[in-house]
Amino acid sequence: MPNKPNPFLLDRDQAAADANLHFSEALSAVEDIVNYGSNLIIRVLKTTEVGILEMVTIGILLKHVVSMFDGIHILLCNGAVYSSNLQLRSLLEASLYMQWILKQDSEHRASCFYVGDLRRKLQWNRRHQIGTPENQEYLPGFNWRKPRSEREEAELNLELQKDEQALGDILNADEFRHINQTFAKLRKNKKYDVPWYKVAGTKSVFQIADDLQRTVEYEFIYTFGSEVIHPSSCQDHVAFDGDTVSYVHIRSLEGINVLLRAAIPTTLWTYQIALKHFRPTEIANFSKRYVDEWRKPFWSMKKVEIKPIVEKL
Repeated sequence: MPNKPNPFLLDRDQAAADANLHFSEALSAVEDIVNYGSNLIIRVLKTTEVGILEMVTIGILLKHVVSMFDGIHILLCNGAVYSSNLQLRSLLEASLYMQWILKQDSEHRASCFYVGDLRRKLQWNRRHQIGTPENQEYLPGFNWRKPRSEREEAELNLELQKDEQALGDILNADEFRHINQTFAKLRKNKKYDVPWYKVAGTKSVFQIADDLQRTVEYEFIYTFGSEVIHPSSCQDHVAFDGDTVSYVHIRSLEGINVLLRAAIPTTLWTYQIALKHFRPTEIANFSKRYVDEWRKPFWSMKKVEIKPIVEKL
């Protein structure tokens, strides 16, 4: 028999109804901004000669921003504001990466991002390949997978070896060989590569934000998002006062105004960066759309008081 949610902590229908009642206009604007971003990606990729720079900044990072903003829309429509902070943090990181790559030395920075991804794929390839040192080290952690026959293992290993060769050919190509060697040099005897941006010339995501003069945005979004990823905030869940305990709903509109006033500008700023670099003739129309269609829902959001559930211990 399926479990029913505990009404003290989880009321899905009420959370979605509250979001629709109080924030339908703002959430419709979020959906429209997502739609705009999806079309922007295709316009750029269809009208530009696509190389490593376009693939990384538009095909990967801008798409990631749009995907995370779409995830925020889905969660907020269902009243899951707290969980939306994960998407917002990831959205900001992709936005910072894209702008930093496009700022200068763009081809090299994009190549560092790409090589870092290929090396990560290669590492996981070897973890699954029977007989490799990486497989022997990680084999105990694969005990959850479905057992395979010897024939299936042999066929899989053959495919993995082919993929490894293909990845190696790309990493050793003239345009990527030096970057690949730099990754290997910086890795030293560690089990993991350094982040791609260290190979590209900076030490941390914070330094990227500082270079772009976006440290306030970083401190606000990235730091709070980290508290959600690494559960470290007591007040977001429960509070004790004498013989009473206050619960925060799993789905709640608490903080929705703040979250949207961070997510919408960050997303629109990212779109503007892409337009400036790849489609500058569209900037005037983009600004007009903001004024005519997105600004009012954004700035006219209501502030809703959310009351916690209070129980006697």
